[in-house]
Amino acid sequence: MSKSLDKAKEKARQLAQANKLPKARSVLESVSRSAGGDGDFWSLLGLICSMTSDYEAAEAALSKAVDLIPGDAALRNNFGTVLKFQDKLDQAQSQYAESLRLQPGYVGAMINLGALLVMQGEFSQAEDCLQQAIVRDPNNAEALNNLGLAQRGVGKDANAIASFQQALSLAPGFIDALVNLGVSCQFLDRLDQAQTCFQNVLGQYPDHVEALFNLGFVHNKAGRVVEAEAAFRRVIELSPGHTNAQYYLSIMGVEDAPEHSPAEYVKDLFDMYAEKFDDHLVKGLGYQTPSLIDRLLRTQLDSVEARYDILDLGCGTGLCGQLCNDLARSMVGVDLSPKMLDKARLLNVYDELLEQDVVECLQQRVSSFDVILSGDVFVYIGELSATISACSDSSS
Repeated sequence: MSKSLDKAKEKARQLAQANKLPKARSVLESVSRSAGGDGDFWSLLGLICSMTSDYEAAEAALSKAVDLIPGDAALRNNFGTVLKFQDKLDQAQSQYAESLRLQPGYVGAMINLGALLVMQGEFSQAEDCLQQAIVRDPNNAEALNNLGLAQRGVGKDANAIASFQQALSLAPGFIDALVNLGVSCQFLDRLDQAQTCFQNVLGQYPDHVEALFNLGFVHNKAGRVVEAEAAFRRVIELSPGHTNAQYYLSIMGVEDAPEHSPAEYVKDLFDMYAEKFDDHLVKGLGYQTPSLIDRLLRTQLDSVEARYDILDLGCGTGLCGQLCNDLARSMVGVDLSPKMLDKARLLNVYDELLEQDVVECLQQRVSSFDVILSGDVFVYIGELSATISACSDSSS
């Protein structure tokens, strides 16, 4: 039976190389009952299933393979990627880490782990991991692109641009790197460069939604309202559920304004801004709102010696919460942006942090609060009657 399995594996490899993936999978599945403890068989079947985007079947096959060949670093790396595609990020990270334990310096696993850390918002760790990969493989465009994303995440926009440019010099047709370069140029108000990037993408892929949306953003920021409107409307044609494009049309005044800013827009905006939020507001703009709220709050309390149950609506990175912490018996923060909440968590002043819409949070809480804080949040909520009513119901 081992000879027939070997023949099936060889035939499947040939078919896969010829991009005849369904046939390759069929060949393997026809003999799978006799595969038993052949780890190489299950590894190959899992790889072919993943290449056809059947990640559930790929996971099942690769799980068997890992049990049979636990010391195979490449297999662990492949298994991690299949888990990542199913949003099983913690499990994927464990597989990449094990791959690197088995084979230190394995560039493929380093790149995959770095990309995963970017997805999880662990930008500093991702940057370190990807730098190590590039030391070993300086001409790896994928590693450089992911490094650029990590650098952008920690606020190193100029470094990110250099990384994306280097990736493109190695792989001129690397569309993801070109889009990412455009976005980073956009962050630094290099609007002409950003526009060129997005137009180059659209020259090859006219229906590339991300490039169209960002081109609309650039046009709007540059005052080219007609061009911006056309880009956003095309985005909505291609992706009818694109709330951000619809919202920008409202901001521009060419569509009716919604009662509330879309949650997706607020989340994306502050996720993007989280890493440099405090420096930009406090150091760059001399932001005083948290200290003014803290000062005013102390004049309204019965006693500043007492302790209170405090809710911080739209807590962001915790600028208000950290000032009022000495007044708190308990403090709960709520925000739509997970990356802002990650920053707030580092302060160790909140008993609970919730990634949630503020009205939903207020309506679902059983406990009540003595104090509800909100600094520069209502402008993003819009129509406030539901929020004020929920605050009233939640206060002691």
